[in-house]
Formats: sequence, C-alpha cells, structure tokens
Amino acid sequence: MLVKSPSIAIRSALRPIGPMVHALEAGTVFFLLLSYIWYFQARVHWSWMILLGLVLTSHAIRGESPVDLGLRKAGFGECARRFTIPVLLVAAIGTILGFALDTVRDVAAWRVAGVLSGYCFWALFQQYLLNGYFVNRIRASFHARHEYIVALIGGALFAAAHVPNPLLMVVTLIGGTVAAAAYLRHRNLLFLAFAHALIGTMLWLVVPDTVSHHLRVGPGMRRAHAHTIHRPSSSSVDTLNALVRQRDVPLANPKTRQ
Repeated sequence: MLVKSPSIAIRSALRPIGPMVHALEAGTVFFLLLSYIWYFQARVHWSWMILLGLVLTSHAIRGESPVDLGLRKAGFGECARRFTIPVLLVAAIGTILGFALDTVRDVAAWRVAGVLSGYCFWALFQQYLLNGYFVNRIRASFHARHEYIVALIGGALFAAAHVPNPLLMVVTLIGGTVAAAAYLRHRNLLFLAFAHALIGTMLWLVVPDTVSHHLRVGPGMRRAHAHTIHRPSSSSVDTLNALVRQRDVPLANPKTRQ
C-alpha cells in the first residue's frame, strides 16, 4: 500500500477547490498580519511567531524550498542589470535633495553604513513575505498573462501594511509594485532586498522625522508622532539656555546666593 506524505495528501485534497484557495489563504494571513500590527504587537508581542509558523507551514505543504522562493543566485545578475541604475538614481536624487533642503541627518558615514547593513536583513524578510509568500499565492490565483494585476495587488497589500504613514504608503505602493513585477520576472529576493535597504536607508537619512514618523506604521507611528510633539527640540533648549546666561539667572537654589 502506497502511503502519501501529509503535504501531498493536503495538496490533493485542496486541488479540487481551485485557485481561489490560494487567494483565500493569502487574504486570511494578511488579515492576521494587520491584526498583529494594530492590536497584538503591543499586547502579545511574541504572537508574530504564530503568524510566521502559519506561513512556513504553507510553504511546507506546497513543497516550496528557499531556492524556489527566490533565495538563490539565479536571476540576481539579470535583475541587477535591469534595476541597478534606476535604484541608484532614486537613491542619489533623494540624497541630493536632502542636501539641497538641508534635511540630511548629522551622522557619521560609518553609522549610515551600519544602518544600511542592518536594514538589508529586515528588507530581506519584508521582500520574502511580500513576494515569496503573498505574490506567489496571488499569482496562483490568476492566469499567467495577468502578472501585471498580481504586481499591482502585491504593491497595494504592501502599502496597506504601512497604514497610516503617508510617506511609506506612497513609497511602498510604487516600490512594492515594481518589486513584485521584478520578482515575477527574475524570481530573486536578494537583489530586491538590497534595493529595498538602499532606498529605506536614504529615506532615513534625508527625510525629517516629522515627515517620516521614524518610519513607523500602525499605532507605533502615532506614539512616535506624539513623542516628537511633546519633546522640546534641541534648538529650543539652546535658546532657553542662552537667555538664562544673558540674564544671569541663577540655576541653583536661591538660598546658596551670597
């Protein structure tokens, strides 16, 4: 008697349902992702592990390996040849505008390099979740000739995950759509992660926190915004200290004056 593995048995059971099962799964996981961002993150922080476990289980059921998902060398060169110049242009133009508007952070070059290096890992995870999971599930729900619709839906989901940050919603809608289109063509997450990290680091470097909201989303963005509003700026503190010195107002207890 031939015994099927659990993953093969599940795939066989789901096949008659049709491609909509993939869309239903993606929609459910996306709802759980938003629930984590807006509710569980502040209350049950470790619950992200449950969400990740569901995604990994989905890969295991379908027999998808890391190489299948895009963690591979193949496609990196083609993707780089097509998108390196546009990515570098966006990063360069953003940096030049930052210097022109005098909004560039006053940080050392080594710190910028450190932010970029650390951002690569976070960007790789985001690109894996966006393309390795969601775009693959959406693609399985559409005909192959409708890949542009898949890319648009991927970008829209990416933007929705960054609500209510206006800057990130615009950037992720455009960037997520382009990244999804590049993934569908070249199926490589490594280059997309580096491009994502480079653009993200540029935004951190040149966009004021009052506009970027510290690159946070969900309730975390509101908390960061409230903290920025109630925290006195360094320039205000310097001005107050200057006035104190000019007026020769003692800062010590008046009883200590002679």
